[in-house]
Amino acid sequence: IFESNPKVSKNIGIKKNISFFNKLLRGIQGDRVLCFNFNKKISPENFQKKLLNPMHLAELHSHHWSLNIKSQDIKNEICFSSDEEKKLEEKYSFLPEKFCIIQPNSKLSYNKNKQWKIVNFQKVVDGTRNLFWVQVGSKGETVLQNVINITGQTSLRELFFLVKKAHLTLSGEGLINHIAGAFDVSSYVVLSGSQHENLAKYSNSIFIKSNKCKFSTCWELDDCKVGEKPC
Repeated sequence: IFESNPKVSKNIGIKKNISFFNKLLRGIQGDRVLCFNFNKKISPENFQKKLLNPMHLAELHSHHWSLNIKSQDIKNEICFSSDEEKKLEEKYSFLPEKFCIIQPNSKLSYNKNKQWKIVNFQKVVDGTRNLFWVQVGSKGETVLQNVINITGQTSLRELFFLVKKAHLTLSGEGLINHIAGAFDVSSYVVLSGSQHENLAKYSNSIFIKSNKCKFSTCWELDDCKVGEKPC
């Protein structure tokens, strides 16, 4: 992620020395480092429920540290060297000059309610034949029809490049939206009613959500308890 970033002098892998870095960070920030995602007394979801204006993911995860991050200041940054960008331009020269990125498969290991039905993404593709859709994702995921399929064929850096070059992106809440935030690419996000848009909001984000469910923004992570998941 930090490759070619002028603000980062060196990437150091810490997997082999994780205990040392935990001790170092604990010395700087105290026991808060032991629960980086949030504090142990209350879950992030229950904390968000109590807020009139829910926090961005980065702001939320650093809330119990002494960083004072504010959502309006959050800007993702991904950099490329001129050589890397030239090589990627050549590798993906087969793509149309103007294309759109689509990722219809949501990662459900954290939130089981994020997935918009695949058939709905297919309807979008079928209804926009004037656009060239490039589907990204992992090997083995459901592939749409009438798209340029490169699922399972890109590295993380290559995905960054493709999003940077895209006319727009369409996905559920997740990685694609965060990458698009680094390049100000229009990011259309189908948002489940289990989440609030502030969680992943950037200036380029356009959220698509339903207000059919009275329990919308419930922060429910397990299977929806309302029949047919109306949101």
